[in-house]
Amino acid sequence: MARLAEDVVVPSGGDVYQAPVGTVLPTDLTTPPAAPWENVGFLSDDNPPTITGLTRDPTDLFAWNVDTALRTSLAPAAPVLNMELLQLESEDPLKLFFGGGTYTPGTPPAVDQFDAPNLSAPVEMATLVDVVDGTKLLRFCFPKTQTRANGDIALGRGAFATMPIAMSILVPSSGSWCTILIAPNPAALEAEAPEEEAAA
Repeated sequence: MARLAEDVVVPSGGDVYQAPVGTVLPTDLTTPPAAPWENVGFLSDDNPPTITGLTRDPTDLFAWNVDTALRTSLAPAAPVLNMELLQLESEDPLKLFFGGGTYTPGTPPAVDQFDAPNLSAPVEMATLVDVVDGTKLLRFCFPKTQTRANGDIALGRGAFATMPIAMSILVPSSGSWCTILIAPNPAALEAEAPEEEAAA
């Protein structure tokens, strides 16, 4: 394996998008992706999107008459995408966290109202995670995820209110459970172009 410094990724931010399961996954890195993909909103910088659960714990299997293992059994992987939503007043983040519900916008002076469901139904969606590193962009594509609340709503003074969620990454009916697209960041390259022209 070659040591290529340009292949090291230092995330400087990104975005998360969702669309109904079955939506055709993008094959390019157009930003933002076209409808029906929708941005899930602002995310916590303290607990950014993180993929966990890829480790498969081993179990050694022994015979009665030897001291070393004959076989090793690996537990199934359970990949999960964790993040914290920040927009506590927005319809889509609330429904993701609570597993549904009813959001009724009000016309001032009437208030907006969200009613949590009595029985939550974890939301199944296709999910994209864009990771920006300067002029590079990586797009993690998950054709099927299931979202659930994954912690407490923090209402501490002097800090963002957060809604931690976990998205179980599921195997789709066809194709890979995870596809990663890697290419130059179109937005960053467009921003650089006027500067280069001005210098010329």
